[in-house]
Amino acid sequence: MKAENNCGFHYKTGTSIISGIIYSLPNSAMPAFKAVIASMGIRTFSRNCSVKKLQLTVNSVDEIPGLSQSMLAFAAGRKVFAFHGQMGTGKTTIIKQLCSLLGSVDSFSSPSYSIVNEYLIEGGSKIYHIDLYRLKGLNEALAIGIEDYISGEHYCFIEWPELIEGLLPADVVNVQINQEDDMREISIFME
Repeated sequence: MKAENNCGFHYKTGTSIISGIIYSLPNSAMPAFKAVIASMGIRTFSRNCSVKKLQLTVNSVDEIPGLSQSMLAFAAGRKVFAFHGQMGTGKTTIIKQLCSLLGSVDSFSSPSYSIVNEYLIEGGSKIYHIDLYRLKGLNEALAIGIEDYISGEHYCFIEWPELIEGLLPADVVNVQINQEDDMREISIFME
């Protein structure tokens, strides 16, 4: 019996983001597979292509607290989350609930113009909420100190992370939100 891997991938084309898992890839095929996908600009989630995935569906805003609890439980202590999805899919709303569940009582607002909002948690820990939508390039992200925020020391929730994908830690929790009418399909991928 040959050893096999599941390989998660994430690819942005125009305004669409394609995420998925390729199941049961033989170890012998891994080098050729990685070479092909790298040439296409597709980012895999891990070096050994061992990906965990959670699919959730939300039909109303009342379900967001349960969704957020499931996300934190699935993340198993990982602290850097990258949120992918079109404008208006609910990224900020979910992040607000995650901050609340983590114990922040600070006033919450979207960091669309400030780029980074910092919230305190009991015990002195912090949560960073980052919105990279307005940044034009990687140099701007580096100028705001993005590497310090994504170090994993504190919780960090990033909206529009495509600009810094190459800097994200290997254990990042990728959250893809797709919307159809009032329903949201949330796919969570992590190594």
